[in-house]
Amino acid sequence: MLGAVLADANCFYRVVDTINADDFYSDANRLVFDAFRQLAGDNRDIDLLTTTDQLERSGTLASAGGVAYVASLAEGLPDPANVEHYAAILRERSVKRSLLRISQELMAACARDEGEAMDALDAAETQILSIAERAMRGGLQPVGKLAHEEVAHIERVSKSNAPYTGIETGYYRLDELTSGLQKQDLVILAARPGVGKTALALNIASHCAVKSGLKVAVFSLEMSAV
Repeated sequence: MLGAVLADANCFYRVVDTINADDFYSDANRLVFDAFRQLAGDNRDIDLLTTTDQLERSGTLASAGGVAYVASLAEGLPDPANVEHYAAILRERSVKRSLLRISQELMAACARDEGEAMDALDAAETQILSIAERAMRGGLQPVGKLAHEEVAHIERVSKSNAPYTGIETGYYRLDELTSGLQKQDLVILAARPGVGKTALALNIASHCAVKSGLKVAVFSLEMSAV
């Protein structure tokens, strides 16, 4: 992937939102990627000469393997057209290394038999959720691709016989205004105390479960367990 960037600087901007320096296993590769980021931040060209110059300026050229190593990254004719694929492989392996590290830390914590088991479980869960959140990050998308997907969605909706595009709430005026509950939406129901927010939410949940046959989870932050 680094070689593809050296061959075509535009490749960096196609992957910078999906990976970072920590995804690289090699310290040298982390330093090279950091140099790319610094060059981009300074609005400078990214190529072999500017990258080695940036590494030298930051005092990390030797740690990055020197000019010879940086030059070797472009060998083998990496295809800039495949840079997103290279980045996906890099991120996949980074996630696996992170999971392996967390597993080892959890095993070590259990072997020491120090503290409560739930503390170790909570720490591992927090780290895993953090990895999952980052792994699902999509980054920027080409406007042409998004436009094509939106047109395809509009065509599907126009050909559908369903009255709404989302899940019916049972409140028909509301469904007419919103076309139902959309899967990508977070809906916040706000009002003063005692005006029926809970009753309304429970009615919608009941309708989704009974009429639409969906599985619905109802919980409160005050609950000790769900």
